[in-house]
Amino acid sequence: MTGKQKKKLFFKNKVAVITGSSKGIGKATARVFCEYGARIVINGRNRATLDRAVDEFLSAGCDVKGIASDVSTVEGSRRLIDESMSHFGRIDILVNNAGISMRGNIDELDPLVFETMFSVNVMGSVYPLIYALPYIKISQGSIVFISSVAGIRGLPGISAYSSSKMALRAIAESMRIELREQNIHIGLIYVGYAKNEEDKLYMSSDGSFRPIKKRQKVKTLSHREIALAILDNIYRRKFIKVLSGLGKLNSIMQRVSPQLVEWVLLMNLKKIRRMSS
Repeated sequence: MTGKQKKKLFFKNKVAVITGSSKGIGKATARVFCEYGARIVINGRNRATLDRAVDEFLSAGCDVKGIASDVSTVEGSRRLIDESMSHFGRIDILVNNAGISMRGNIDELDPLVFETMFSVNVMGSVYPLIYALPYIKISQGSIVFISSVAGIRGLPGISAYSSSKMALRAIAESMRIELREQNIHIGLIYVGYAKNEEDKLYMSSDGSFRPIKKRQKVKTLSHREIALAILDNIYRRKFIKVLSGLGKLNSIMQRVSPQLVEWVLLMNLKKIRRMSS
């Protein structure tokens, strides 16, 4: 039996709930899970975008349920999990993918920017996992957090985003210890530079939303590459996976010599801001 066949056997008929999956990385993750035999719940706030994604998955032969809800709210997260259970009767995998980014130096930021980053990136992961946890205890399944290499070290111009993604590690580390005896897998994926969608938005310093420019002269990961890495993390039940060579180097150097990392950031400040835009 090949490695791919073993993975298909592992994921066959498992129910995977992926937040923020009507497009982007979440949608690619749902598609990969479907290819490997899982039943999927996709989620997003925009009903029209979600419905189009559901139609695509159904056309591809996927066993899919679309649930429009805002996971940054208690009610939206409760409804996502309740409707997932009502439809499929079990939950094996929760991928906390919903997230939003921002740009702006901290002395320019409207407080709303920090509030929004933590509401979506942190509470949008905490609320779903709290409601899904009783069912994942039964299946002894997986809870995965999608973080960013910006969550390894605070980066200039994205302080609110970096700090919200750093918070996910603390939550994941606590859960790994608390749930160890219940055989629940906790995963944390540090995503590097990913290809931007044409309609992807970020929150600017004044709280308004603006389109993210297409990244130029930067090696980016495709959404499918990231999705396959998430699938592999769950299959192997590993804790941390850092994507991209730059992300791995950042992770190592941050542990070995954080002062050197700070010096490199200072020397490359203009380049970092250009890459992040």
